[in-house]
Amino acid sequence: MQREAHFHFFGVPVYVEPLHFIVSAIFGFLQYGLAPSAAVWVLLVFIGVLLHELGHALVGRRFGQDPFVILSGWGGLTTWLAPRAFSPGQQVIVSFAGPAVGLALGGGVWLWYTYSPVVMPPIVTNGVRDFIWVNFGWAIFNLLPIFPLDGGQISKATLEKLFGIRGMRWSHLISVVLAVALVAVALPLRAIFMMLMFGQLAMLNWTHWRAAGKWIDRARPAKPKMTSTPVAPTRGSPREAASIATLDAELQRGWQALEDGRPLMVRMIGESLLLRVESDAQRFEVIHLLAWGRLLAGDARAAKNALSLLPKDKLPDALLEGAVRLELGEAAEAVPLLAEGIRGRSDDFVASRLAKAVSMSGKIDPVTRLLEDEKVAKEIGARSFQVIVADLFATRRYDAAIDVGQLVFARFGLGADAFNVACALGRASRADEALVWLEKALEAGLADPKVLDTDADLSDVRALPGFQALREKAKLTS
Repeated sequence: MQREAHFHFFGVPVYVEPLHFIVSAIFGFLQYGLAPSAAVWVLLVFIGVLLHELGHALVGRRFGQDPFVILSGWGGLTTWLAPRAFSPGQQVIVSFAGPAVGLALGGGVWLWYTYSPVVMPPIVTNGVRDFIWVNFGWAIFNLLPIFPLDGGQISKATLEKLFGIRGMRWSHLISVVLAVALVAVALPLRAIFMMLMFGQLAMLNWTHWRAAGKWIDRARPAKPKMTSTPVAPTRGSPREAASIATLDAELQRGWQALEDGRPLMVRMIGESLLLRVESDAQRFEVIHLLAWGRLLAGDARAAKNALSLLPKDKLPDALLEGAVRLELGEAAEAVPLLAEGIRGRSDDFVASRLAKAVSMSGKIDPVTRLLEDEKVAKEIGARSFQVIVADLFATRRYDAAIDVGQLVFARFGLGADAFNVACALGRASRADEALVWLEKALEAGLADPKVLDTDADLSDVRALPGFQALREKAKLTS
């Protein structure tokens, strides 16, 4: 459930966990005991973390995101309400924005402190040094290329842009190596906190590294069911066995090129293998590899031609066929295929294409069927459905956005989803219903109730007699 903001800073809602002050107070006590400098430390940590997260939030808002900042026991986190995926370049900029604030503020104070002839009392001197450490020192720490630190986010986005999924795996592997190295450094120093922190980061990135390696298994089509009676395999000549082994190796190289984000290489390998296939199963996989290469190289028509080479009794992979049809402008035909392809997945690649097909065609029945199945919907996750609702709203298909949004809220119970339904109802001139959904949003824990007063989609709702009572329920002051 989303939490209500404690205050707004530059228009960004901020929620502060009590543990944030408890942890910083513990570190202040370990450093200064019960001296006043410990209280100053707690205040400086609060300010430094807040400014760091504000850097992320304001830049993210420039890219169309709706930020929400949480100050937690171990630092801070900037999340996005009804999030949309960043491009790799945007992710680099947003990730660097937080440390940039610390580098600028901490670096400026460090220069002043280094060259200033002013003699200060001990509490002020301690405060200045702590300010430099909290801002400049932690900014440098955050730029370590260890995911999910900011440096790790930058590394991941950069390598993914350059090398595709393979680059993303490399970023997690780099994170594991560095985290383990820092644990080794902390061990002789008996720095327990440092060992625990980097040990957890190493385990997290190891898990991500292994998960990223399974992307190819999701891209490959399922093996087709054979309609004819299988023939017992023969041993064959050594030359035939070597040929089969070479073809399988080239297929593996093709899928690896797809993982690396090199569609032209995929296309070349697929076309070279097409004349060498010796079985229906090999042909099925080669044609899918070739079609993916052509599609991701920007040639959807050629991808469709590749799929036409499949045997008449073999259906193409639903995700691939749906993506091809979408690029050819056949959005209505693409929706059920992409809806089938998104089952068991929660990645932006499929969600963004399904959202585009639905918003172009207005065909929502396949999506509502996914939401009506609890197990399937939860495997896909709320984010993918939120992307669909957002695209329907953006294309002014308000009635469709309402229908899908209501099912998303019924399935996941998030305040943001109820609020989005209210906004769509407001735009559809159904203000009375929108008021009801705003109340549902508040009851579900709407993160930032102040949007009731500011969101342009609710202008008609604010004129209703019951709106003031809703504001009072949200504890909004006049």
